[in-house]
Amino acid sequence: MVAVSQSPYWIKTTDPFAPSCSGGIPQKMDVIVVGGGLTGISAAYHLSRAGRQVMVLEAFDVGSGASGRNGGQVLNGWPLDMREIRERYGNDTAQVLWHFSDEALSRFVQIASGEAIVCDLQQVGHLDGAWAESDVLRLKEEQRILAELGKKTE
Repeated sequence: MVAVSQSPYWIKTTDPFAPSCSGGIPQKMDVIVVGGGLTGISAAYHLSRAGRQVMVLEAFDVGSGASGRNGGQVLNGWPLDMREIRERYGNDTAQVLWHFSDEALSRFVQIASGEAIVCDLQQVGHLDGAWAESDVLRLKEEQRILAELGKKTE
């Protein structure tokens, strides 16, 4: 039997983030972000880039919760297939949502590169497997819809 760790690899192999607030808590901030996960750190990053004085309050280590346990994958798309998004919200909204997710992925790559973040970033695509014939049919339909949205798939 193989022992499986419950602690993310990146936490074991990197130094924890050091608090940058030596000398106490400032008396005035433009924005205080509660939570140092992906959303909180992203909000703090963008606010600070816009010239705001920002403080992040995190009870534990930055990224130590669910944000740090995602396997390091950054993908575009949504939890629902684009077919299902189209059925629920219409074609126009599906197109906006797809392009929004594509832009988010591009922005992530741009920030990682621009800030020289050492993260072994590799854009290699991903695999969506089929377990049953119905999955194959679903994937073929998804491929057709993605092609209409300008996304090349294999």
